[in-house]
Amino acid sequence: MHQSLRPFAAAGVALTAAGAIAVAPAIAPTPPDIQVPRMATAQVGLTAETDVLARWVEVFNASSANATAVSQFLFEAPGTALQQAIVNQVGYLGDVLNDPGSIGDVFESMGDNLEKAFSWATMQGLPDDINDPGLVPVLALSNDASHTLIAALLPSFLPEGTPEIVTPLVHFLASPLSGVLIGFAGPLVSPGVAALNSIMAGDLLNLPANVVDGFFNGATLSLDVLLPAINGAGVLPEGTTFDKLGISFGGLLSPGATVNTVPVGEVVGEPGIGGSIFSSLDLAITTNALGFPFTLAAPGVPVGPIGALASLSQIVAGAIGWDGEGNPLSKLTFPQLETESDSDALTGSRTGARALVADAAPPAAAAETDSAAVDSTATGSESEQSAPEEAGQDEGGPVVNTSAGATDLSDGNKAEPGKAGTTSSRPSEKLRSAAKEFGGDVRSTVKKLRTGVRDTVKGLSGRGAKADAGSTAGSGATGGEGSDSSS
Repeated sequence: MHQSLRPFAAAGVALTAAGAIAVAPAIAPTPPDIQVPRMATAQVGLTAETDVLARWVEVFNASSANATAVSQFLFEAPGTALQQAIVNQVGYLGDVLNDPGSIGDVFESMGDNLEKAFSWATMQGLPDDINDPGLVPVLALSNDASHTLIAALLPSFLPEGTPEIVTPLVHFLASPLSGVLIGFAGPLVSPGVAALNSIMAGDLLNLPANVVDGFFNGATLSLDVLLPAINGAGVLPEGTTFDKLGISFGGLLSPGATVNTVPVGEVVGEPGIGGSIFSSLDLAITTNALGFPFTLAAPGVPVGPIGALASLSQIVAGAIGWDGEGNPLSKLTFPQLETESDSDALTGSRTGARALVADAAPPAAAAETDSAAVDSTATGSESEQSAPEEAGQDEGGPVVNTSAGATDLSDGNKAEPGKAGTTSSRPSEKLRSAAKEFGGDVRSTVKKLRTGVRDTVKGLSGRGAKADAGSTAGSGATGGEGSDSSS
């Protein structure tokens, strides 16, 4: 290129480059609108906030409904067992004051009540046959319908050779006392279970609400991961498999559910509050125990400490005499002492009744009665004449009471009717008779209760059968030695 044209060429290249730079923004494509993703983010946040609030509303409504159910059941008859115990003690006091000789019967009745209350609280001593009318109504006190049916049918599901301890153990797990145990554990375990369920479901946004819901209303822990191991362990009867397994832990306000209320034996079908460890199991079992396959589904029923304690109190009250209606203390009546006029009226009525019976007797019977009266009068006069000489010498003879001596009660009250100071209905005589039997009655009652508790503990621990086998073997060995020595 000619030297004179180089400056103009350089200037043209520079202008072309500057023009390209200046024109480039005008012809470049329009960048995307950054407002679009910002609007989508805002909508997602609003939706999540709405779901969170809805979950909190559900938790509040569920807690309120459970609190209403528990409070209505509790306040209908608060402390029922204590109220009924007070009513019973006041009644026993009246019996003893008016008839001191009945103190033995009073202690026997108290022992029976304690034994029955222990049996209903632990569900021990129940029959094993589902056809027994005393089994299902008692199990229904602390279980819903499905769990009651499974607990009652369990002995028929067990294979031959199953230890006998299994049935009493299942009955204890179905008892209201076990419901108190799991009820107190529920508020401590349920929040953790609810948090775990939220993490496994990926619902982290509602995790705080689920934890609060678990504390007040409970949560269910799934144990389905154990199903293959349980079904393949070979411990279940042939044709029986678990389809679902879990544990429903109750919250502080969980009411639970039962199919029967006290008193036992009248109606099964009135729902109540309460539960047990067995009713908290979330089960689904398929079996052919009846000859054809069928599935028993028993959803877990969570129960809390308040509902479990209220249910146990009412069950114990029903065992010791509560009729299931209202507060027992509203029917309390304090005892009154019988007056002499009442006693005279009672004696007169009895005398009149005897006169009516004597008048209505046939002539032959009347003649025999008159001759017996003459003989008794003659015998009484002879005994009175010989009493100063034979008193205290013949132990087998009749005991005669005089104004200067007391009645000999060594062989029982032998006071003769019509003699002064020998009326067996007097409180002093009854009190002396009762004092001699009081110690024996108390020891008998305590021994009866101790034996019942010991037998129950042995049954649960499995030691009872071993002890019986050992005693049988020992007696056989002893008998053998005796026969050898005699020969």
